[in-house]
Formats: sequence, structure tokens, C-alpha cells
Amino acid sequence: MRWAAGAWLLSALAVTACAPPAPSAVPAGPPAGFPAAFYRQAIVAGNTVYRIEPGLSRVVIRVHRAGPLAAFGHEHVVASRDLHGYALLARSPGADRADLYLPLTSLEVDAPALRKSAGLGAALSPTDVLATRDHMLHPVLEADRYPYAEAHIAGLAAKRGHRERLRITFTLHGRRRSYDVPVQMDWNNRRLHVSGRITILQTSFAIRPYAVLGGALRVADELQLAFEVSGVRQTGVAGAKADLHLRKTISPQRR
Repeated sequence: MRWAAGAWLLSALAVTACAPPAPSAVPAGPPAGFPAAFYRQAIVAGNTVYRIEPGLSRVVIRVHRAGPLAAFGHEHVVASRDLHGYALLARSPGADRADLYLPLTSLEVDAPALRKSAGLGAALSPTDVLATRDHMLHPVLEADRYPYAEAHIAGLAAKRGHRERLRITFTLHGRRRSYDVPVQMDWNNRRLHVSGRITILQTSFAIRPYAVLGGALRVADELQLAFEVSGVRQTGVAGAKADLHLRKTISPQRR
């Protein structure tokens, strides 16, 4: 057996694995209470609303090893492009906001290209990668119970092309924590783009970093998260069709 360390956005973990992991269920639609109707009404009222494009957006988390035996573990990179939501640039001052969510089962662990770009060396074996992801989602993140990472942002107004700070409230593992996050923000009549970085602690969300041998080999509490969020403006028929598609993805029990 081989030790590995890994996690996500919200968690991480070091793992020993011999058996293939059980498949993870994909949650149906957005989280309960996601304010799709609010953004639909904002479009009708003539406000500027952008729908977040999953294929063009990305969240990347760098996971570090720790402990006296850290040299025997691995550092990891976890990422997802399955980011959804809306951003509103309102007509009324102070009414700008955004709501986003990411299904935790969309997280990808140690993709070779990401490991290479992060300077983490050779790719890990498929068995180690699958086992690390399984332990990350279940014992650590408890994704069956808490299937989403969510973000609410208030006060989006910023100078185009300048670094500003956004107040972002993350919901993960049943806990909410707010941060002032420096971002680069730009937009026009068609597109919105926001990028930034933040460091969070797993323990802030009541997540226990994975550890073995009494903590001699463990995942560091600190996670480094980088994000790029791209949105397309929703107007008229296009906006209505996008919202209709979103509502169709919501399972009956979540409506």
C-alpha cells in the first residue's frame, strides 16, 4: 500500500488505499434555496445579469502535506470547472450581488496537466488518485451529506481592470465563513470575468484535516484556492432559455 495526501475547496487528505472507491452520486440541480427566481426577475426588470459559464470558469485548490513524515506523502492539486450561478450588476447602488455553487463530486484530483503546471512532479497512479478523491469526498468533506460548496458575494461594483476586494461568504460542510478577497474584475455588455486567490483553513469549516500515525503524516490545515469566474450576459430570450434550463435540472424534491 502507498501513502498519499490530498483534498479540496474545501478539504484535503492523505490516504492509504488498496481497493477501488465506490462511485459518487452526482447531485441533481442546484442547492436547495438557490435564488434562481431572484435573478430571473432581475433580468425581466432590465438589470445586467451574467450567467456563470462552467466550461470557462475554474476553481483550483493546492493541498500541502505536513508533519514530521511529510516527505513520505504527496502534495496535491484539486480542481473543477463545474461552477454555476449568476452575477447581478444592479441599477440601484449597493444592490450588486452574485450566487454561485459547485457540486463537490465534480472535483478532479491530480490531473497530470495541473500537477505539471503546479510543479508537483510526476503523475500519480490511477489507483492512488481515485482513492485520494474517494477519501476526500467522503470521510473528509462528507459530500453525501453536504454535496455543494457555495459562495454568496455582495457589492460587485469595481473599477474595470483594477484589483478590488469582494466580500465573499463561503458555505462548505454546513458552515458559513466570510472573507474579504482581493480580485481582478472586468466586464462589458457581453461578458464578466473575475479572478482571485484566497487562503482558507479547513478547520474554519469544522473539517478535520486527514492525518495518520498520530499526525506524523497529515494534510496541512491551510488550503490555497485560486479561481477564475466567467459569465455571459443574459438578456431577453437568451436569458429566459438559460433560466428555464436551470429550473429543469432541479429535482422535484428541491423545488
